[in-house]
Amino acid sequence: MGNWFTSPPPPVVLVPPLLDGVRLASRYRMAKSSYDVLFSKMARRCLFEDYYVEADQLMGRIMLKPSEDPRVDFTATIYTPLMEGTSQIKGDAVFHFQRDALDPNSFVDFKISSYDKALQVQACIFYPEIGFGAYGIFPLLLRNRDQSAEGHSLIGLRYASNRLSVGTTVAPSQCMEIPRSMWLVGRVGQITAGCQYQHLVMEEKQRTFWGGYRLIELQDPSNWSFAVDYGARRKSPLNPSFNFCVEISNNSKLTASYYHHLVVQRTVKNPFESDHVAAITNYIDLGFEFQNRLDRDATVKTGLDYQPSNMQIGGSWQANKNLLFKAKLGTNSSAIVLIFKSWWQPSFTISCAVVRDHLQKKSKFGIGIQVANFGDVSYERADPNYIMIAPTKEEHAEGALSLDKRSMLQTAVTAGELEALPPELQPIDFMI
Repeated sequence: MGNWFTSPPPPVVLVPPLLDGVRLASRYRMAKSSYDVLFSKMARRCLFEDYYVEADQLMGRIMLKPSEDPRVDFTATIYTPLMEGTSQIKGDAVFHFQRDALDPNSFVDFKISSYDKALQVQACIFYPEIGFGAYGIFPLLLRNRDQSAEGHSLIGLRYASNRLSVGTTVAPSQCMEIPRSMWLVGRVGQITAGCQYQHLVMEEKQRTFWGGYRLIELQDPSNWSFAVDYGARRKSPLNPSFNFCVEISNNSKLTASYYHHLVVQRTVKNPFESDHVAAITNYIDLGFEFQNRLDRDATVKTGLDYQPSNMQIGGSWQANKNLLFKAKLGTNSSAIVLIFKSWWQPSFTISCAVVRDHLQKKSKFGIGIQVANFGDVSYERADPNYIMIAPTKEEHAEGALSLDKRSMLQTAVTAGELEALPPELQPIDFMI
């Protein structure tokens, strides 16, 4: 006799993919100074700048990755001003090739641009087994080679491990001078500290034979930056993390910041969902940043544009796999952004930003449109990348929903079920 009564499926929690997916900036981590990547700089840059920079512009972008060769992708971006006379139409395109589809740290880029370096090649190779790597930036065609201080090729060498990162960059055309930059970053427990030396462009210094004005004295404090960070490392987007950082840049600017990544679960009140779907995971990012000039006269010494003190707070909330809301409030500007993504194949993303400039008393509006087929799957409801994580016990979910005092369901990272996670949710390596 057949079984007339079947037990209902256990309650589950939906874990949506990150709406931004794998950030393009993160795959260039080994081709930059660790000092410029750590100290929550990349996370704060995403929180306070991504999508806001499109204000007063119409941005169109395509991101294509052929399924026949996942090591290759192509990105093209066009920026069009929404108001006449504000700026010119500009664009760029990047052809990206990785040595391995799962290893973003070894790659070659070919970039063409209508507003910067017309043609540029960037390459990076890194061996995580021994911690050594090298990278280079080679401008092949420049618009103002004689006037641009950034018109030289750069070669960088680095060593990176879980606790130490050290490296330098040099300009082969100026090999007789000291390195263009040097950095040293170390981590002990939850504390990360580092320093960086970097040449600065000058306006009133001795002219070099390449036509740029540069400061070369190592003992000049305006060439040095120092930072210290305390926080919990971000093992995965499914794990909460926080960072508190203090930095002194070029002996002229003090930056204090706090960044917090939250992973919360809320009950699902969607009539289109199945009855056994108990909750959905949300990603919330909150940040605070304060910048203040230590010496106004430092602008004369370093040649940097003077910027008034600025304080801003910001946050982002991904409610599901389709909607992301961002907002920031600051002394210089405030803004809100709404991003919608449809996980078709290819995917379609549209963002609308409204920015209020408090200094110029102007408001700006921007629209971004992006079409991409990054990845070899479409994030449909039945796709494993739109994960439904089952609890270890049914009572766990029911009790959590009734008490609302503990996590509703066990995450895949805690349970050790990592195979089904998409790449952007996989645990992040701790190499600095």
